[in-house]
Amino acid sequence: MTEVSKMSEAVSVLICIIGYVRDERQTALFRRALESVLAQDSTAELRANILIIDNASPIPISSLIDKRVSSLVRVIRRPSNNIGAARSQAVAEALGGGEDWLAFVDSDIEIPPHWLLSLVREAQTGPMKDAVAIGTVNRPALENDFSTALDFLLGFKLVHLSSSQAMQLPSSLGGGILKMKVDHLSACAILLHTKAIAHAGGFDANFSRVCEDLEMCYRLKKNGSLWLLSGPVAIHRQDREMAKWSKRMFRYGWGQIEVARRHPEHLQTRKIIPLLAVPTVLVAIVLLAMGFTAPIKLLAVGYLGFIVSPIIVRGISERRIRISAYATVISFVTHASYAAGMCVGLLRLKKNPRVS
Repeated sequence: MTEVSKMSEAVSVLICIIGYVRDERQTALFRRALESVLAQDSTAELRANILIIDNASPIPISSLIDKRVSSLVRVIRRPSNNIGAARSQAVAEALGGGEDWLAFVDSDIEIPPHWLLSLVREAQTGPMKDAVAIGTVNRPALENDFSTALDFLLGFKLVHLSSSQAMQLPSSLGGGILKMKVDHLSACAILLHTKAIAHAGGFDANFSRVCEDLEMCYRLKKNGSLWLLSGPVAIHRQDREMAKWSKRMFRYGWGQIEVARRHPEHLQTRKIIPLLAVPTVLVAIVLLAMGFTAPIKLLAVGYLGFIVSPIIVRGISERRIRISAYATVISFVTHASYAAGMCVGLLRLKKNPRVS
């Protein structure tokens, strides 16, 4: 008998799906996300309620829910599309309802049936009792060549993490689920301690599109630890095209600068590298126009050496050369778009005496 099963009272969780549905594909994604939430394992140790926040969707979410499901979920429609404000509203609902935990599952995420129960149990046992947030890694759905190459690019051995999280991994991974403390988590599939997130002030409505979770985590971790698990893995059915991915990375770059305005102490040096790449490229282009070719060659060798070569080497070792070549292109577009977003963010950056 596990320690969790001995609990006299069930743990209560509010599962929140925040949706913005404007076309047929997003309608299908929302329905898959909802079905995955409804399919979560049921047990006496867990009591879950489901909340759907319609984030001013062009297609009202209430019209997408049939009678079978309508009795199991509660829908709130917001007047404006603001992801930070929507998440804070979910925090208020969980706090008002007395739920112990709040789980976010984005409308383009699919979670396995044991996802919620696994996270709740982890929060009750072992070293993770100090957790105020627990996240699981997410990976792209292998729907086409782009998503397969993106999965290849983001993948790191047995787990799929963001680039900053992957850098924290130990050099050798054993079997089983990897558990690690991190500085931030993605809110696309996360379990939050209700009182802790409320005490931290919830999410910032000024982050209406991206980075609301990054900014929140920097405040939340003052109340406890943020844990990342390598499983159970959530499937993230997000971008399937290079153009949409590039636009997303542009917004993330912009959002990173906005976060730095509030938390300059967390602006990591490696996240400035894409920003430095932009003026370097511009200078190299000017020198090339003046007849100097060495800067371009140096820039190409540097990029190939530090960014591209590990991807190619991995592709050769796994005999996936074509996919690794596509992943290299995605890597270049990612850096360029992210850097462009950071440059635009800097143009809007107001004077902040805390920034050194």
